[in-house]
Amino acid sequence: MTYSTVFWNRIAKSYANKPVADVEAYEFKLDKIRGELNPDMNVFEFGCGTGSTALKLAPLVASYQAIDFSEKMIAIAQGKLRDTPIPQLDFLQSALEEHPIQNNSLDAIIAMSVLHLMNEPQSAIAHAFTKLKPGGLFISNTACIADSMPWFKYIAPLGHSLRLLPKLHVFKQTTLMAYLTEAGFTTKYEWITENNKMTLFVISQKPLKSTQS
Repeated sequence: MTYSTVFWNRIAKSYANKPVADVEAYEFKLDKIRGELNPDMNVFEFGCGTGSTALKLAPLVASYQAIDFSEKMIAIAQGKLRDTPIPQLDFLQSALEEHPIQNNSLDAIIAMSVLHLMNEPQSAIAHAFTKLKPGGLFISNTACIADSMPWFKYIAPLGHSLRLLPKLHVFKQTTLMAYLTEAGFTTKYEWITENNKMTLFVISQKPLKSTQS
């Protein structure tokens, strides 16, 4: 078990009880995502945390599988699901790179506030591309810390080594967009909230005719 897993397990309960920092921005993003979904879609979310987003979106699609590598986070998500059953929603404890998904099988993949916390965000984006059907959507919301706090790239490794922070990647919005383009995605929509200039919400699409698998 990595320290990042230990970190998220430790704070899972307080994370679940923490209110959304910017409710208006969060609801705006949810509405944008809802506008892209339909009842025939198979959706996958990684880094789902305690499941709040999945619980709101899953009723709109045919199937919705959500994973997180923190067993404590998933336990809370599963508890919420027991309280409010949604037949097409499934929460599983798993890491993205270990989770079995067929190539070209998903209509949408959702990654909310997680790419900057992954060991290899560029690889995660490329991995998502291969799992989507042609025309499939990759919907992400990412803290691009280097745009507002470039000095944090020196603090993050120290905080992680002292076990005060999870693994953090400090990159700019231009870097994130480059990762998406390099993977093969086109940009359908992007948005930055007025209250948080470093967080970038992007709806990316796998081309209908892709040269990559």
